[in-house]
Amino acid sequence: FFFKQKTAYEIPKRDWSSDVCSSDLEFHGRKVFVDTRNVEYGYAFLKRTFDAASDRAVWNDLDRDYGFSYAVVWYGPFANGPALPYIVHLEADPKWALVYADDRSAVYLKKTPDNLATIARHQYFLVKPLDLYSSGVLQRTPRAQLAQLEQELIRLAAADANSIQARLLLAQIYIQVYRHDDALTQIRAGMATEPRSYRPHELMAALLVKQEKWADAGRELETAMDLAGGTGGNYGYLADVFEKAGDHAKAAQYRGMR
Repeated sequence: FFFKQKTAYEIPKRDWSSDVCSSDLEFHGRKVFVDTRNVEYGYAFLKRTFDAASDRAVWNDLDRDYGFSYAVVWYGPFANGPALPYIVHLEADPKWALVYADDRSAVYLKKTPDNLATIARHQYFLVKPLDLYSSGVLQRTPRAQLAQLEQELIRLAAADANSIQARLLLAQIYIQVYRHDDALTQIRAGMATEPRSYRPHELMAALLVKQEKWADAGRELETAMDLAGGTGGNYGYLADVFEKAGDHAKAAQYRGMR
C-alpha cells in the first residue's frame, strides 16, 4: 500500500479517501476527509459525499471547498462496473495523477507544488485501475508503447505482492509477443497468490492454446469454470478445444450444454 511502503512520502494538506481506507490511514496517523463514523457527520454531509461518487459537479464543489491534495480510493467492489466511483472524475481531470494501484485500491495526487516530485517518480500514464480487470489497455495501447506499458505493469506487480491483475496483464502481453516462458512465470505467480481465482487458469488455457497443447488447455478451462462456480462457461469454445485434443466424447458433452 502506497503510504505503508518504507519509502512512504509525507504529503501535507488535505486527503480524501473512501471510508474503507480511512481507518487504515488514521491508524498510520494520517488525517482523512471522511471515515466510517456515519452518525458523526450528519445526513447532509454524507449525502453530498456519496453523491460526489458519480456526480462530477458535486465532486468539484467538494474539491473547491476543502482543497484536497490526494485521494485514496477503495474501488475493488466496483471493478466489474462501467466506471469507478470517484475515480471517474480523477481520471478525467488533468490536475490529478495516478501514482499507485493494486487489485483493490488506488492513490491519486493532485499536481500541487508539494506533490510534483512524487508524481514525477511514480505517475502511471497508460494504466488505469479499471484496466486491471479488462484487456482495454492492451487494445488501446499502440504497439510502439508496449514496452512502456510493460514497465508500468511490472511496477504495479512489484508494488503489492498480494495483487495478481497486473501480472495477468503482463502475461497477456507476453503471450501476444511469443514470450511464453515469461507469460508462464506471471501466470504461475498469480495462481500461487490466489489459488481460488479462475482468472490465472483461464489465461493458462490461452497460453496452452497458443502452443496447441489442446488437452492441457481443455483441463485448464474446466478448472477455470469450476472456480468460477460453473457459470459463464463458453461451452462451444471448450468443445472445440477438446475436439482438437481428440477427446470427442468431451467435445460432444460440451456441445450439448450450449
